Amino acid sequence: MEIKETSTAIKSTSNVLSIGDDNEFLSIKKPKNNNSNPNCIRNDFRKHFCAILTGIKTPIEPKIDWNLVDRFGATSIKENNKPRQYHFYGQKGCSGWKSHTIISGPTFNAKEVFKYVKNRLKDENWISESVIETPLRTKVGTSLHYGSDQYIQKIVSEALHAEAKRLLNFIQYLHRNHNNK
Repeated sequence: MEIKETSTAIKSTSNVLSIGDDNEFLSIKKPKNNNSNPNCIRNDFRKHFCAILTGIKTPIEPKIDWNLVDRFGATSIKENNKPRQYHFYGQKGCSGWKSHTIISGPTFNAKEVFKYVKNRLKDENWISESVIETPLRTKVGTSLHYGSDQYIQKIVSEALHAEAKRLLNFIQYLHRNHNNK
């Protein structure tokens, strides 16, 4: 049995990597309305949101004031020949950035976020109401300092996310009740 080799040459007259038209021009125009911008809240949503939360159908203009919400965070402190400590704090508004902060975020109830964190870290070495000391009993990574910081950041982040999820569930509950009326 004999295999016959044949080769065919494929010749192309087009540019494979060529995209678009040389004569095409991009037009830079502003969007026609705010509905195309996902960062803008549409008026009908604001009306519905106001009706759900306040019972009033006229939209309330938002007042951006970060001092109306709490902040919850954690700091990491390492002093001379002492074990590393993690301090958890809640503060009213944006009253300044604490030094050595490794994570901080806005919350409506810093006490509830702290309860979540304390529950998640219940097996750690608590030396006061809001301070834990290393070494952590939970095994985290190879680098004690880096792994511990990441672990604490993860716990606080989960706590802040859990509060946001509870708020969203509450708003969904209000929405369902509003639609059932």
